[in-house]
Amino acid sequence: MGILRKNCVRAVCLQLILCFVFMLFACSTKAPEHPITVHLTIRCEDLENDAQAPKGVRTLLDTDCIIEEGTNVFDLVVARAKAAKLAISSKSSAFGRYFDGIGGYTEKDGPCAGWLFTVNGEMPSVSCDRYALSDHDTVEWVFRPDQRNAYGG
Repeated sequence: MGILRKNCVRAVCLQLILCFVFMLFACSTKAPEHPITVHLTIRCEDLENDAQAPKGVRTLLDTDCIIEEGTNVFDLVVARAKAAKLAISSKSSAFGRYFDGIGGYTEKDGPCAGWLFTVNGEMPSVSCDRYALSDHDTVEWVFRPDQRNAYGG
């Protein structure tokens, strides 16, 4: 009688643990309530010394994403970089958050190196953590080892 009872207790405990794990997994992969589709491209330009970059351009990520309406650009990049196992680092400034490194390309890689982003071909007047995305937006992050002449600067 004691062995049967122990086995029943173990079975119930195992079922409870499995239910908890299932609920935890189900909650973390919940589909967006108000889904939108955006396109994200992360690429590097003017890479003269990068043997892996044909014609000086290297695309690190180019994908369509289904996200929750109102997601900001920063959160989009963090989620997609994590899914693609792409290393990222970011910093905070008085203007908001910015990426100082994506995929091993950092702001220390040139005299005025860095990452800039556009949404629908336009450079936003706010930082990436303050720009809420809309359906069918196209987000592009571009790294250049020297940003001084980028975007008319």
